[in-house]
Amino acid sequence: MSRARRFLIPEVIQTSAMDCGPASLKAVLAGFGINAAYDRLREACNTEVDGTSVDTIQAVAAKLGLEADQLMLPVDHLLTQPQRLLPALVVLRLPQGLPHFAVIWRKLGSYLLMMDPAKGRRWVHQDRLAEELYIHRAVVGAEDWREWAGGEGSLDTLRGSMRTLGCREHAVEALIATAVADASWFSLACLDAARRMVYLMVRAGALKRGAEAARMLDHLFHSGLSDGDRGRTIPIHYWSVRETVDDADYLGLDGAVLVTFAKAEAAPEPAPTESSVDATTAAVLSEDDSQRPMRHVLRLLRRDGFGILWLVGFGLLFAAVGVLLEALLFRALLTLGVGSDVGERLGTMTALLVFLFALLCLQLPIFDAILRLGRHLEVRLRLAILHKIPWLGDRYFHSRPTSDLAERAHRLMQVRDLPTLAGQGVAVVGNLLVTAAGMIWLAPRYAPLIGLLAVVAVHGPFCALSFLTETDLKVRTYLGSMGTFYLDALSGLVPIKAHGAERAVRTEHEGLVTAWARAAKRFLWQSVALDTLQRTLLTALTTVLVVGALLDGAQGGDLLLIYWALNVPMYGEQIAELVRRFPAYRNVTLRLLEPLGAPGAPPPATEVPAASAAAGGPEVRFEQVALHLGGRPVIHGCSLTVAAGEHIAVVGASGAGKSSLVGLLLGWSEPSAGRILLDGAPLTAAGFEAWRAQTAWVDGSVCLWNRSLEENIRYGTDNSAPPLDLLRQADLTELLETLPDGYHTALGEAGGLLSGGEGQRVRLARAFARPNARCVILDEPFRGLDQSKREHLFEQARDLWSHATMFCITHEVRAAARFPRVLVMDAGRVVEDGAPERLLADADSRFAALMRQELQTQAFHFDNRSAWRKWRLVEGRLLEPQRACMPHEDASLEAESLVRTKMTTKRKRRKRMGFMLRGRTPCEQCGLARIAHEDSSREAESLVSTKMTTKRKRSRADLRRSSAPSRIARLSKADGRTPRNRMGFMLRGRTPCEQCGLKVPAWKN
Repeated sequence: MSRARRFLIPEVIQTSAMDCGPASLKAVLAGFGINAAYDRLREACNTEVDGTSVDTIQAVAAKLGLEADQLMLPVDHLLTQPQRLLPALVVLRLPQGLPHFAVIWRKLGSYLLMMDPAKGRRWVHQDRLAEELYIHRAVVGAEDWREWAGGEGSLDTLRGSMRTLGCREHAVEALIATAVADASWFSLACLDAARRMVYLMVRAGALKRGAEAARMLDHLFHSGLSDGDRGRTIPIHYWSVRETVDDADYLGLDGAVLVTFAKAEAAPEPAPTESSVDATTAAVLSEDDSQRPMRHVLRLLRRDGFGILWLVGFGLLFAAVGVLLEALLFRALLTLGVGSDVGERLGTMTALLVFLFALLCLQLPIFDAILRLGRHLEVRLRLAILHKIPWLGDRYFHSRPTSDLAERAHRLMQVRDLPTLAGQGVAVVGNLLVTAAGMIWLAPRYAPLIGLLAVVAVHGPFCALSFLTETDLKVRTYLGSMGTFYLDALSGLVPIKAHGAERAVRTEHEGLVTAWARAAKRFLWQSVALDTLQRTLLTALTTVLVVGALLDGAQGGDLLLIYWALNVPMYGEQIAELVRRFPAYRNVTLRLLEPLGAPGAPPPATEVPAASAAAGGPEVRFEQVALHLGGRPVIHGCSLTVAAGEHIAVVGASGAGKSSLVGLLLGWSEPSAGRILLDGAPLTAAGFEAWRAQTAWVDGSVCLWNRSLEENIRYGTDNSAPPLDLLRQADLTELLETLPDGYHTALGEAGGLLSGGEGQRVRLARAFARPNARCVILDEPFRGLDQSKREHLFEQARDLWSHATMFCITHEVRAAARFPRVLVMDAGRVVEDGAPERLLADADSRFAALMRQELQTQAFHFDNRSAWRKWRLVEGRLLEPQRACMPHEDASLEAESLVRTKMTTKRKRRKRMGFMLRGRTPCEQCGLARIAHEDSSREAESLVSTKMTTKRKRSRADLRRSSAPSRIARLSKADGRTPRNRMGFMLRGRTPCEQCGLKVPAWKN
């Protein structure tokens, strides 16, 4: 078995928190020389929002030409015998306690080379690795563990670790023989625990290596054998296995989970009956262009024709030759002496100016063509991505961070600089080669040295290109992942503050910024080191060449040779700068081309036919359909037949697989097994476009665009019906009256200017624009609506699509009971299928249980008036019609009775109140009549704590004739200052209104 591999494992950085599995496998494959497309590898590993399983990684690696074995070992076995286990994929424990995949590639001394998809390639000490490993606990058979522990591999590990402690050979063999002689599992487990305990004591300095450690090991082992408590002599945490409480035939094993890899001699031939997952796995190796983005860019540039590419290339070479001729002309001009003829000098200058003008005329169209190529490349790439996006699977977007996709779209404009970068590179290399040829022509004796100088200037930067590319991709991956926090902070600011998660978000962001800064600093260090090394070599070679020319006696030609030789380091510096810039453009292009290589449905070969009501609904048949997402089974062997034009309700608990089942009809996922038939014909990817055109779909996840109401309703359909008819059908006429621009009012991003119920009715109106749809899929279509609207729209939808085959997913069991047929799903299986009357008649049926649960919930939440208070929100006003707003009434009556009484104070004489509270205004919160506590009561409150200062008295009749507001206004103007002591009673508190929560005065004598 060949285990040949690279010394350093390539770095692959994960694009999201769930990509550690595919990123680790990609690094392992690259280390063994197997090129694999990263995006296809994600699809093969079924990477979802919950990550990838170890079993899936092992299966995919085996299909891609590696021998993969999954093991679970004690941690010290992994660290002491790495030669037979590495390279291996291990599971680490993140600081949050979550598992995380990484690759241990090789071991040198006490350090192991690890490729962590979250941090990159690093060397880690074995003790530090032991702390980071995720310790898994599993139950294994006692006989199975005894067979493994008694094998040569495990015994060799024990022998090696005991020799490390300084035990002599005969002592080691004696202990091994004693442990192996016991047919049970306990002796070997005890020896392993004693060895582990002594090792840690030696490492801590409590014991000395050698005879002292050997005596302690022998003592612990024999004491442990006689220890009936099995934990009194050797503490229990030193044992890798222990007895389970329930069954003595099974043991609890604590260890690290790892997958070992080795390159197989020959890749297995794929079976002809492989599933779609295997087909995706096979496509991983066929995508060579995924790692060669420049090849795809060149294909896009070829659409302008080979002619312009050849013209640009030859033009740049001619420009390089022009630079050489320019130097010769300047040399000829400088060699003209003072005694030369004026006409001769004027002719030379004229020739030089004409040559420079011709060179300018040559370069201008060349660079104009290069800029045009860049614009065409960007436009073609944008069109290719826009054409690909509708054919990408729904899982493609759900399994990738939105911030990473947004960062790729933002960087798309950089692609236009690729032709400019290539043009600059060709020009600089051309100038260098032409200059080197001129130097060899002037000084043939220095040809080897000049050739070495040119090779160092050109080839030197390209030697470090792979390292620069790897590091730059790491930097850009971190940069794309950092956008997640900015988007989360913008879209989830309220939940973050509500849960006090600011510090947690900052901590996660700080960790990612730190990793990004380290990667950027490493890239800078590599660039500086490359530049320094190249400049040193070029300066040394140039110095040798110049000194040799000066020692030979510099003539006119030798001076030109020195001039050109001093230009070579400048050309080398320019080439190095272009090489440093190239990885950034290459990685940006690579990340942009990744969606183009992702699997997707092919475009339709024929024109999509329009749906007609006369065609009727299709017959839909599921034959042993199974679906796996993220390595988990979602639907198990579903088989059912839906007659043409039949209406079916699908109910079940959340997560039962209802939406996934109808999602198969829409093509959001591809069945892992089985098939779906429409009118007897299989539903394939090529027919999804025509099928979706004949389908009406209502779901809360259907996107609402930041466009006008009319555009949102007509999106995806060519229905010419008046918008008002569709709005009436969806009960949106009231919404239309509130919109400032009517049909042309923008609804905001994702319908943000609408409420949840209004947005759902807009989605329903969009579906109503397809009255001739043959298949209708309603997934919780009336969420956010009140009961009366739900019932009205429900009946209207069934009447409109009475000819169509309908699937209605709902959690309202009573609404489902009105359908002629009901499907009940549980854990991805159809557990009940039949008429609702028959299912309800069976008291033990799942549907009857769901009905009882719904009735109990309604009785508790809606019919239990003593436990719940009912509030109503009408036109922005919060109402509670079942109860009177008593605080306003009580306060008003009490105030009216008090203002007619005389009030006395302990310090002043008896005074009468100076105003009457007569008027009532509607409460702005609950709408009930009350005293205007927003104006009169507030004014009164400012007056009740004051004393009368004027001696003038008014009669009781005058007081009654004056209204409260006018009287308060007059009183507040007295003497231009705050009145004092004008009322004989105090407002000593405020009571909150039970309806609107507004506090009103509690009038007290």
